[in-house]
Amino acid sequence: MTPIYFPLTYLAPTIGTALTGYFRQVIVYRPAMGNLPEEMQRMAENGGLEVRMPMRGDEQRIETALQSFQSWARLHHGPHGRGKDFLKYCGRTVPFFDDTSASQIIADIKRSPPQGSAVAPSDRLFCARLFLALAQEYDRQSYEIERDLRRYDQLAQGLINDLKGEDELFIAGSRRKADLRSEDPAQSMFMERLEAWACLMRNDSAPGGLFVTNSRLVCEHLIESTPSATKIFHAEGTAWCQRSSKDREKWREQFGARLLRLANSQWPTAVEGFENMPVDRGYETPISLTLYLVPGQGPLEFFAGCLGRQSLDPIKLNRIAKTKNTLFGLLEC
Repeated sequence: MTPIYFPLTYLAPTIGTALTGYFRQVIVYRPAMGNLPEEMQRMAENGGLEVRMPMRGDEQRIETALQSFQSWARLHHGPHGRGKDFLKYCGRTVPFFDDTSASQIIADIKRSPPQGSAVAPSDRLFCARLFLALAQEYDRQSYEIERDLRRYDQLAQGLINDLKGEDELFIAGSRRKADLRSEDPAQSMFMERLEAWACLMRNDSAPGGLFVTNSRLVCEHLIESTPSATKIFHAEGTAWCQRSSKDREKWREQFGARLLRLANSQWPTAVEGFENMPVDRGYETPISLTLYLVPGQGPLEFFAGCLGRQSLDPIKLNRIAKTKNTLFGLLEC
């Protein structure tokens, strides 16, 4: 069973590596055509990542809007020039609809969108894709900044070690490690991210029934929105550390097969087999995976409920609901 990573469309290398400790491959949605981040491209070439694009069209329009945003970002500095402020605006309205000049973007960002203004369905889908494309770039840059800060921290620790010795290194390193603890990847507008991502999922002809996030905020919202969600699995560590390639592949195959049975079984059913699947804890960064099962709901119905939507398209529901239950999980590392 192949998990779909959500609600982000940028998969950081650290998260991709951790996920492939449990699963042979991970699926990530692509909101629009354009250059795939290099690190995701490498993972796809190695077979660990499947990039899906459930929605197509308006590619030139999205590309023009992205270029305009980049121009705006270069021209406009200060508190209103930060990426997440722009994302906040895009989450409430349809940007770049008539004018894509940098000056128009600045004016639009400063102006509050009209309350209760109606948005056509086609524009809503376009807005969702553009929002996710902008969020993907924001997430990629945030990851690179955090990575560079950690590299700087390692160099600083090495210098302290040379100057003051190992004890001082331990104290200073522990303090800086706490300072550099990663914030939730979906902290910026996680509900808007989830809503936009769900637009892509609703247009995926084969979404499967397993979804994994590394956002605690998103996972907690899903749990709070779904009283029937039941924890079925929790593990510290992954299956691949200190294991041969053959053993690793066998573990992942058994793990995926058990999850697939749970996704298609009438609930309640025995959650068997997981206790006999040991994981390694030798990875340098602590990793944990927790999975939950939502009985009697396919992916479309489940996410619609989490987003507060009661009306469902029965035709699309029957087309997408290929599993009896939905599985979702939180990866932490």
